[in-house]
Amino acid sequence: MRSLGAYLAPSELGADFRKIFPAAIISNLGDGALIAAGPLLVASITSEPAAVGAAAFVQQLPWLLFALFSGVLVDRLDRRLMIVAADTFRAIVLAALGLAVLLDTAPLWAVYVALFLLGTAETLADNASGALLVSAVPKDHLGTANARLFASGTVLQQLGGPPLGALLFAAGAGIPLVFNAITFAAAATLIARVAVRPPLPDDSARTAIWQEVREGVRWLWHHSGVRTLALSILVMNITFCAAFATWVLFARERLGLTETQFGLLVSVGAVGGVLGMPSTTSWSRAWAL
Repeated sequence: MRSLGAYLAPSELGADFRKIFPAAIISNLGDGALIAAGPLLVASITSEPAAVGAAAFVQQLPWLLFALFSGVLVDRLDRRLMIVAADTFRAIVLAALGLAVLLDTAPLWAVYVALFLLGTAETLADNASGALLVSAVPKDHLGTANARLFASGTVLQQLGGPPLGALLFAAGAGIPLVFNAITFAAAATLIARVAVRPPLPDDSARTAIWQEVREGVRWLWHHSGVRTLALSILVMNITFCAAFATWVLFARERLGLTETQFGLLVSVGAVGGVLGMPSTTSWSRAWAL
């Protein structure tokens, strides 16, 4: 019989994927825990809708400010080291915030600062992760690798993580933050062992970062298919974040849910995605023996 590791990350996906995939699993679980624990933490400090909604805005703001520049840096720097640095930084920020919360010394502004720093590091890590996968997995098997990463994100980050995060929050408000810090540290350790080293571009042909950003935006705008997709995702993300920003207040004040029940409520949205996976071609290919 094939081992679980060989089943989830078979040899045709490459040795590096056997490190990338477990790192994704671990970090997705930690991120999922924070999806429920983060709003609960802010709502435990303030019940003002504007202040609770501001937390979601602060965390997503770096994507608007830095995402394009992060993409340029991914093309210029070692993607593996970028992920390791970003995950290590996030682990430090979360551990510091978690300990402050456990000691009851974390004001709302400190939570905002931590969320902004986490969002900034996320722009680097997420952009670099996609690029690293392309370098680490043979081209013919990229679809399979992407499907497995997407599946782990749906199952762990959206379905399994939120109830766990809410349960940990009920035990102690800072515990899910420390847990997420541990998952990032573990993921960074795994990614540090990835062997692939994509060639860096020639310094002599390098242009200014701002110029490369402008060229990328110009290219996107003149390709109608990609432009439509990007704008659609933008609108979808804005509307989702707007609805989710104060969902914790609705759950607690209108529905009367406990912390654990809120975690279950958050995870319900992922049930449809999990049930729909087997009907897609990518899912069938991803889990084929």
